[in-house]
Amino acid sequence: GYTIDNKMYPFEITKNNQVIEKTAANDKIVGSIEITKVDSKDAKKVLAGTEFTIFDSNKKEVAKAVTGKDGKVVFNNLAYGNYYYQETKASEGYTIDNKMYPFEITKNNQVIEKTAANDKIVGSIEITKVDSKDAKKVLAGTEFTIFDSNKKEVAKAVTDKDGKVVFNNLTYGNYYYQETKAPKGYTIDNKMYPFEITKNNQVIEKNSANDKIVGSIEITKVDSKDAKKVLAGTEFTIFDSNKKEVAKAVTGKDGKVVFNNLAYGNYYYQETKAPEGYTIDNKMYPFEIATNNQVIEKTAANEEIYKSTD
Repeated sequence: GYTIDNKMYPFEITKNNQVIEKTAANDKIVGSIEITKVDSKDAKKVLAGTEFTIFDSNKKEVAKAVTGKDGKVVFNNLAYGNYYYQETKASEGYTIDNKMYPFEITKNNQVIEKTAANDKIVGSIEITKVDSKDAKKVLAGTEFTIFDSNKKEVAKAVTDKDGKVVFNNLTYGNYYYQETKAPKGYTIDNKMYPFEITKNNQVIEKNSANDKIVGSIEITKVDSKDAKKVLAGTEFTIFDSNKKEVAKAVTGKDGKVVFNNLAYGNYYYQETKAPEGYTIDNKMYPFEIATNNQVIEKTAANEEIYKSTD
């Protein structure tokens, strides 16, 4: 544990039983360790801010320091003997390697060089898309986009038959998710929602709900010869695309009937009872609800029944 002084020192015996006394001093052997911290996937990328601790052979703390902007930390004046170095705080955004690594100082002015590598913290987000009125009804075909903290696009994907979409391998940091394409028949929620990856293998679970697209149809019934003459008491029926009855109602004194809350899709309207004194038009007329809060306006005309005076 000490340096050698190999200089030759002269002395002389000149008297009988002479005792010459000399004192010789040695320096302790001291050395150092230099640790460089890098990214495990890119050894050229050095990592500042990693804390390392040195322990002696009994695992008692000796020194502590943090890597600089060059990714390096140096511990000097370590006396001869056995030691351990350990990462005790990781660089921001990286996993910690808290294994204790042994090393030994055996020669004076020895410099031990070590390189330590860290993996980036990565996590994922799983988004489930459901109907806002029925959380058990999952919605496939919803496109979501992930943006980084600067709102730059990172990834894009579409929900599957289970209504889920998963974005993996998102590195440590702040993000946003946004619905960028709604499922068919639903309104879009284009708000950007923030989330953060802070732990390795973290899985963030989010639920997102959409409202169905709904619209309405307003039918006005008039006299075929006089469009200003509105006809009350006309019954209309709404049918879906399979011609199954959806709703039924009668025009009021203003000649109007309104069918609200019709979900996205294709329909038919049909006059199923004429006003008194008028012929019935029982043809089925198609219409479509395609946008939210859409109001379709239709005018239907009936011919008056004329009785013979003969």
